[in-house]
Amino acid sequence: PRTGIVGPALVNDEGDYQVSFGGRVRFSSELVKKAFLNRVRSRRLRSDRARRRVVWVSAACFLARRKALDDAGLFDERFFLFFEDIDLCYRAVAAGWDVVFLPAVRAFHRSGATTLPGGLRSRLAYRASQVYFYKKHNSKLSRALLRLYLSLNFRVMDIGRGPRKEGE
Repeated sequence: PRTGIVGPALVNDEGDYQVSFGGRVRFSSELVKKAFLNRVRSRRLRSDRARRRVVWVSAACFLARRKALDDAGLFDERFFLFFEDIDLCYRAVAAGWDVVFLPAVRAFHRSGATTLPGGLRSRLAYRASQVYFYKKHNSKLSRALLRLYLSLNFRVMDIGRGPRKEGE
C-alpha cells in the first residue's frame, strides 16, 4: 500500500540490461556508478529477481499511483529531458511513498532513441538538466565538483575540435 512508483528492468535490443534504478544521485556516487557499478549491476540483473526499495526508477517505463503523483507533484517542467524522473521519485519518497524496482519484470527500451538525432544538443540538454537537478537536490560541494568536472569536460571537447577559423 505504500508503493507509489514501480519500475522494471530495462533491456535493450541486444539483450543487455540497462541500469534503470538507483540511490541518491551525488557527484561521488555518479563517478563510482559510471566507472564501475553500472557494468556490475547490468551483469547481475540477468539473474536478479529480488524486489527492492530504491530512491529512483527510470521513467522510460514505470507505473505510479495517482495519489503518489498528487502528493509528490507532477514532473517539474523546468527539466527538458533528463533527471525529471529522478526528481519526481525523490519527491515521492519525501512525501512518504516507496519507490520499488522489480527486476523480475522486464521491458524493452531502445536506449538513446529520443536523443540520437540531437547529438551535441542532447548532450547539452542532459548537462543542463543535471546542473538543475544538482541545484535542487545536492550540496554546494557536490554542485561545485560537478561544475569543475563539466568545465574540464567541455574544455577537452573544445580541444578535440581542433583549430577554428576566425569568428568561430
